[in-house]
Amino acid sequence: MRSTVLAFHLAILLDSARSDSPCIRKTAAGRHVDMPCNNILPGLKVTYNVPPTCKDESASKCGLIMDVHGGFMTGPMEDANTNMSALGEIHGYIVATPSAPDKDWNKRCHPDFDNCISDRALLAWLEEALEVPDWKVDKSKVHFMGFSEGGLMTWRMICKRPDLFASFVAMEGNVLKFQPDDRHMAASCLQPGSPQPAVLVQNGINDLASTWKDWLEVEAYLKETWKLGDAMHVAGDGKTWNRTRYARSDGGVAMEFLSYTYVADYSLKGHCYPGGQIKVPLFSRWTPFGCPGKAEQAKGEKPGYNIGEEAMKWFVAHPKPKPSIDTLV
Repeated sequence: MRSTVLAFHLAILLDSARSDSPCIRKTAAGRHVDMPCNNILPGLKVTYNVPPTCKDESASKCGLIMDVHGGFMTGPMEDANTNMSALGEIHGYIVATPSAPDKDWNKRCHPDFDNCISDRALLAWLEEALEVPDWKVDKSKVHFMGFSEGGLMTWRMICKRPDLFASFVAMEGNVLKFQPDDRHMAASCLQPGSPQPAVLVQNGINDLASTWKDWLEVEAYLKETWKLGDAMHVAGDGKTWNRTRYARSDGGVAMEFLSYTYVADYSLKGHCYPGGQIKVPLFSRWTPFGCPGKAEQAKGEKPGYNIGEEAMKWFVAHPKPKPSIDTLV
């Protein structure tokens, strides 16, 4: 009897380790935290939230948002700063916040980011999510966003899969390269003629990681590659934050850009989430990435916008366009 029980448990373990076993084993409504996905990438975990309305067959189909953290972070830390899972509950989106093995997406990619293992892993998870029968995801409402290392990945997704994602939000990570031998780490993967989807970009003026100088280089590159016009002010107080729009010469979708002067209460200062988390859970060892931080708020500073809310507005406003009559014919 003992040998039979052991054999039974061994069979279960072997089955769970099969390369074709699914990563998405729980499809019920609710928040599923740190679900292992070792068959796609050893050490990968994905936290995802499924709103009850996404399980209601009488309701309209839900969208799906992938929200990717920066270096030395986790998926739950990302969600604590963007609040995308809660916003997804309101607006009808399944939100996935993956956690990188060792909290680092880049180390599996450097220096050739054209063949990034991390990118392939998250795309594999998304492809599986789109085929979950219980979810019936609206494929015109699939979006990608990320902060810092996740922002670098966002640019690569703009290059690699503009067909899959309806729109993007790149928070920080706006650089052409960090090291001389880096190949297509971020926006440099775009080439003349590359499709331009709807993109909302953010960068802090006092960012000490992806610096303002880095952004100005990326801005010049994008204006040349996508034939964008000059920035036009559309919102902001002109002092602590601004929102600008870059119109296209051919009348296509505009790119929009958020900038701010706020700093967070940690060493990289403006490398932060406006309106994000400034109080971290006790004993969590989390970094307070929200800005303005406690020091600024003690002086009366308040965030002019919340990046999570702005990201959700962007996604809601930018699903995939419906095919034109000419395309259908």
